[in-house]
Amino acid sequence: MLLALILQSATLISSASAVEQPPESPPSSSIETTASSDPSPLGATEVVAVDGASKDQLYSAALTWIGTAFKSAKATIDLADSAGGQIIAKPEMKFASASFIGSGCTEGVISYVVSIAVKDGRYKYDIGSFVHAYRGSTCEKIGGPCNYGAISDAPWHGEKCIGFGKDKKNWLQLQTDVTSETQVLVSSLKSAMAKAAESDW
Repeated sequence: MLLALILQSATLISSASAVEQPPESPPSSSIETTASSDPSPLGATEVVAVDGASKDQLYSAALTWIGTAFKSAKATIDLADSAGGQIIAKPEMKFASASFIGSGCTEGVISYVVSIAVKDGRYKYDIGSFVHAYRGSTCEKIGGPCNYGAISDAPWHGEKCIGFGKDKKNWLQLQTDVTSETQVLVSSLKSAMAKAAESDW
């Protein structure tokens, strides 16, 4: 009888301990979230206000600017819609290899797109879609010439063409050329468009 009472008390104490035991907290996570490291294409876009300029004045100024800005470079106008207030041009600029060795397989052009949309008192420009393509005739390398493709802000990570070190130099040169070209175009476009309101046609 005494043994039964002792065993019953032990069972009750064990059950109470199990009820009072708080649930275990889940282990803390050590995973940290970071911003996306995806490469971004190079270029520029912006909406610019021009007080007092009409849509027609801005369109005329943009069309004139395109004819002047790409006078010495090959450029085609894909769209010139005065009613819709939109112009799309596709210029090309020459690319000179940063590495003498293998330059015969990398010489070519950087093509890109310039679009301008106008409304009364403002316009939006978009300069981008920069792509390198081989346009030479002297490459005799097995595997063919180098087309570095779409130019982004990422470090060089493509397949080897003329050697990783040389490809990296050319990639950096492409990024430099694109950044410089974009800055020059944006500056000259803003200067030309700022004078649109002065037109009295």
